[in-house]
Parts: sequence; structure tokens; C-alpha cells
Amino acid sequence: MLAVFQYPKDAPVKTFLAVFFSLLFSSSILAADLATGVNAYDNGDYDTAAQHIPELAKQGDATAQLYLGNMYEYGQGVAENIETAAQWYTASAEQGNPSGQSYLGDMYLSGTGVPQDTQVAIKWYTLAAEQGDSMAQLNLGSIYQNGDGVEPDAAKAYLWYSIAEANGEDSGELEDLASSLSAEQLTAAKQQATDWLAKHPH
Repeated sequence: MLAVFQYPKDAPVKTFLAVFFSLLFSSSILAADLATGVNAYDNGDYDTAAQHIPELAKQGDATAQLYLGNMYEYGQGVAENIETAAQWYTASAEQGNPSGQSYLGDMYLSGTGVPQDTQVAIKWYTLAAEQGDSMAQLNLGSIYQNGDGVEPDAAKAYLWYSIAEANGEDSGELEDLASSLSAEQLTAAKQQATDWLAKHPH
């Protein structure tokens, strides 16, 4: 969105046009830099990625913050630092990036770079899951199946695994979980999954 500004009526037209086009193309230049950095990272060119992504992350771009978290987590183009990785995942997650939320959930679940806290992990996984992140949905199923920091709940596990499977992540656990549920519980879990997917189309 262009900034609104008042320009003197007697200002030279060339000067006006220069300011106008500078504002017009500033966002596209930022996007181009992000695309360059992301493409370099995805192709394993971490030195080039490190020339673009950190500055954009500092400017508040949630995707750049996500990638910078990855770079610090695995020491790609920057010195490995798991705590710094967690900080960048947090910055991305707080802006609503679902992958950032899912990665941050991973960190809180394992206590990597942040204090271990399953309830906080569930919070971030749920936010990511609601935006269609299938790995977050799968992880929620695993948490409730195995009782990781919560009471085991086969019905909730079945619910989240069903949602994840609908989004392309097959847990391979649905048949075993179904056998542990009563017919009534199984019917309810299936209906809850259907209703959830209808409310969260992705």
C-alpha cells in the first residue's frame, strides 16, 4: 500500500515522478529480494540466502523470519544457534505464519531452544493446524495418542490424525485407534473431523 503524502503544487514534475515511482516499486524490490533469498536457500545456496534473508527478517517479514530460524537451527549460512532460531520462529509465529507456529510448537514440545512446555506446544500447533498445517495436525494427534504431557485421549488423537490425513499426512494410526474406541466414540470423532474440516477449508 502506497504512503499518502502531500506534494507541493509547484514542485518539478520530474521530482514528483521520481518520488512516486520510488514508493511504487519499493515493495516489489523487497519481494524480489525475499524471492532471491528463499530460492537460494531452497537450492542449498546458503551464502546467497544469508545476503538477503536476515535483513528482511529484521524488517519484519514473517517468511524471512521463518527461514532465518531454519538457518540458525541448522547452521546454514550463519553460525548454528538454537536459541536464536527459537527467537526467529517466535517472531514469525507471532505474525501468524503457520510454519513458524508449527516449528515453534516442535521446540516447546522437545524443550529445544526454549523451556519444555507441552501446553505451549499445543497452543502453537493448534494455531498452525487451524491454518491447514498438516504436520501440526499430525503432531497434535501424536501428543494425544501418546499422552505427551497430557492425559492420553484416543478420541482426540483420532480426530487430529483424521484431519491430518485429509490434508495429505497419513499417520498410519487410524485403524489401531479406531479399534480402541467404542462405536459411539468413533462416530463422534469422525463427525467432529468432518465438521472441523468444513469450518477450516485449506
